[in-house]
Amino acid sequence: EQEVTYRQLDERTDRIAENLARFKIRPGEKVALFLPNMPEFLFAFFGTLKLGAVAVPINTQLKGEEAAYILQNSESRVLITTPALYSVIAPKRSGLPMLEQIFLVGERAGEGRVFSSLYVAGGSPLQMVVHPDAAAALIYTSGTTGSPKGVILTHRNYLSNVAQFVRPTQMTEQDRLLCILPLFHVNGQVVTTLGPLFVGGSMVLMERFSPKDFFIYLERFRA
Repeated sequence: EQEVTYRQLDERTDRIAENLARFKIRPGEKVALFLPNMPEFLFAFFGTLKLGAVAVPINTQLKGEEAAYILQNSESRVLITTPALYSVIAPKRSGLPMLEQIFLVGERAGEGRVFSSLYVAGGSPLQMVVHPDAAAALIYTSGTTGSPKGVILTHRNYLSNVAQFVRPTQMTEQDRLLCILPLFHVNGQVVTTLGPLFVGGSMVLMERFSPKDFFIYLERFRA
């Protein structure tokens, strides 16, 4: 039930980048996103990339030791998650010495800070230029033949992939895509998020796929 304009997205992600910098997060350092499909995922993702830091999306279906492995292996310094998902990781917290900051989406932060505190203005405006070949995200494989392995995607990778999608489909600013895939998955990031943003269109974000709601959403939002 939220609507976010391009201006609001731009301003909010500016604040997130500025505040992450205030917490001494530097370009190239890792920010883990252990979040379901929600607007905060998109805010955190783009805010991280604006800073030149590297987003590490984590599959929300993973168990505690599996998620902790990715946090440790990626050397993430920041974790952005929900209280419910943090409870999965909390028993493994002592084994994550690199993890310095935890931001929880919700009114109360508990052990971490409230994620909305990253929206507050007050940090120095960023004068950041991110090189196209700098790492943008570290996406972990499913780990079917061993431990998951981190695959680096650069900013150029993302832009090339989305261009290869929108050009043959002739997508325009009149198009609206319904995102039913998890945002921790590169398809959800490239096709149904970056796709419409690339051409000035819009996207509708579902928390999860629901056969009952799918056609209702298509009709309601004219996706």
